[in-house]
Amino acid sequence: MPKDAPIAQLFAQACEQAGQRAVFSTTYGGGDANPFNNKGLECVVFGLGMQAIHTLHEAILLSDLTLSAEILRRAITTPA
Repeated sequence: MPKDAPIAQLFAQACEQAGQRAVFSTTYGGGDANPFNNKGLECVVFGLGMQAIHTLHEAILLSDLTLSAEILRRAITTPA
């Protein structure tokens, strides 16, 4: 998904409104967004601040989870 795509800009705006800066990167696969984008439903993968992902020590700070929920709330309630 290009950074200038409307969905990416909407996400960046939601991050900014929550006092954060969106960081975009390429992962080369595995994202849950791929099947949706392939069917024409544009979406971006949204990192939640997880630590030690896919290990026995996987964790997330409650503050990061709360911030993620706030960014998502802003993204889905921002008028297009």
